[in-house]
Amino acid sequence: AVHEVVTYPSVIRMSSSDRVLQQHSLYWGASAFGEIDIALAFGCTLVFSEAWDLQGLVSSVSRHAVTCAGLVPSVLAAMDHTDVPTLRHVFTWGEALQPRVAREWARNVHLVDLLISTECWLSLYADWTNDTTGAKADSRPP
Repeated sequence: AVHEVVTYPSVIRMSSSDRVLQQHSLYWGASAFGEIDIALAFGCTLVFSEAWDLQGLVSSVSRHAVTCAGLVPSVLAAMDHTDVPTLRHVFTWGEALQPRVAREWARNVHLVDLLISTECWLSLYADWTNDTTGAKADSRPP
């Protein structure tokens, strides 16, 4: 956890005014604690939600003015960015992120796709934000 708190600021720019959504089960500790570590890294507000479906997720983001969320790519693909206008930072993990979905969302948010594995957490990631050519996003260590 300390590694994440120290490393997140080299991966993404956020501030203490951001609001991070924590809506994953503790059953999958990497995502649940990863969201907590994002908030700790920047001194952000951590918003706890029990949203288990798409509508609940969209509602939580909107109701609590969430600016950062960690989402699996299939959920991101099912959402429309206009339904969550406060969202500015998105981390994806847990499944393959389709390039079409990545490019679409990266036009509206800072999108970082993380490789989830305890050994590689925040060591391998793809930042899709500056991908304007349609080419594969840059993967780089922090």
